[in-house]
Amino acid sequence: MARNQDWTDSENAILVADYLDMLCMELEGKPFVKVRHTEKISPLLIGRSKRSIEEKRMNVSAVMVKFGLPYIDGYKPHDHYQRVPLETAVTLGISSSSRFTAMLEHWSVTPLIADQPKSFEKILAERPSMKVLEPPTVEFKAITKRDYAAEEQRNRAIGEAGEKLVLDYEKWRLKKEGRSDLVKHVIWSSKEIGDGLGYDIHSKFATGADRFIEVKSTSQGKYTPFYFSQNELDFSEQKSGSYSLYRVYSLRKKPEIFVTDGFIGDSFRYQPTAYKGWVS
Repeated sequence: MARNQDWTDSENAILVADYLDMLCMELEGKPFVKVRHTEKISPLLIGRSKRSIEEKRMNVSAVMVKFGLPYIDGYKPHDHYQRVPLETAVTLGISSSSRFTAMLEHWSVTPLIADQPKSFEKILAERPSMKVLEPPTVEFKAITKRDYAAEEQRNRAIGEAGEKLVLDYEKWRLKKEGRSDLVKHVIWSSKEIGDGLGYDIHSKFATGADRFIEVKSTSQGKYTPFYFSQNELDFSEQKSGSYSLYRVYSLRKKPEIFVTDGFIGDSFRYQPTAYKGWVS
């Protein structure tokens, strides 16, 4: 079989089933060895090199991100693939995996046990590239009937853990920048004042100027979609010169943060997911 030949439906099904098996193990906190999984399915994928299998797993990660689902952290989403066949394979694979469905329900609502990092020196990471993932071609909502990524973001334990992490990081940052005098002005606004402000933490830049920080947290990887309100979007535009979004990810493992400054719409692609209606 030529390496550049399109993957068949049966090959996609084999790879997706194995991918979901590894993902379940990752969500369960169980170790697994990727090369062992490759060795297991290689005899069933005649003519497919180990590299092509690895690249196809990255394609599956891209589909998972598009569907708003967790993905294997070690496989960066890669969007160049046969869209309909692979998205169909992922949809069918998930619909036939009661184990994965059960893991999704556990993942989205389970309490979070996370230790604060011992050092903030290496917690900042580069933001993902601006590369746009095209919306999925295949309709997926009928399979899950639930938005698990949104449920995870509403998980209070995860949200509070991410905000506490950023609060402590901001205090550490100001001290490191020689502005210990500003630490007392760092406020956990969403906790001390309440939700609906358009931001979670009121901090300071080293210059003494205000910095309004919105925190979005996940236990999954940096490419996991996140949700924000119209109020948060508007606030980021009104306060673009003093607004930052801190994306906290991998909270159940080794937390990291990437930061974007200014209007949310300048840094992220987004689309409305709900509307409010009333009788006219």
